[in-house]
Amino acid sequence: MNPNAALRIIGTEYAQNLPFLIGLMLAQHLTAWPLIGLVLALGAAGTALMIALTERIKLQKTTPEPPGDLAVNTLTFFVGGLVYAAYYHLARSGMSEPLLLDIVVGALLGVGIGLAQGAGLGERRFSRAELRHLIGLALAGVALLALLGTVSAWPPLLAAIALCVPMTLIIVRLDYWPLLMK
Repeated sequence: MNPNAALRIIGTEYAQNLPFLIGLMLAQHLTAWPLIGLVLALGAAGTALMIALTERIKLQKTTPEPPGDLAVNTLTFFVGGLVYAAYYHLARSGMSEPLLLDIVVGALLGVGIGLAQGAGLGERRFSRAELRHLIGLALAGVALLALLGTVSAWPPLLAAIALCVPMTLIIVRLDYWPLLMK
């Protein structure tokens, strides 16, 4: 494993994921839907902006991300965040044992975000890399929702920082592993 590549890729992926998770964790502590929507929009836009600014560094590409990617990523993360917030506020918070539903909803959210990103970014064919990306997002969604019960009483920023670790490591393992081995 190349330690420089590992630090660059894991660190960048973590920084890209964190704004979205901060929005999610803040949203679960709010009750007014307009404010929930605003917080989720800011988190989604923060993650999309971080991707636009740092993806080239993470992957050592010479060309920047296309400007349309910013809008697609903002929209997909915002809609995914709204679905999560609706699930949390309308279903999960009233359940005594939500783990099984957390797993199902987390997987569906991850796959849904991945498919929406792929469609919005012009993925015309379903490649092996796209499949790894979908699996990574599905597993990250499962980890995120399954761990939610553990961190739901924590301050939102601390919960986001903690949840970002497994989410990032899962995505890096499935999306970027070959780049770590160079």
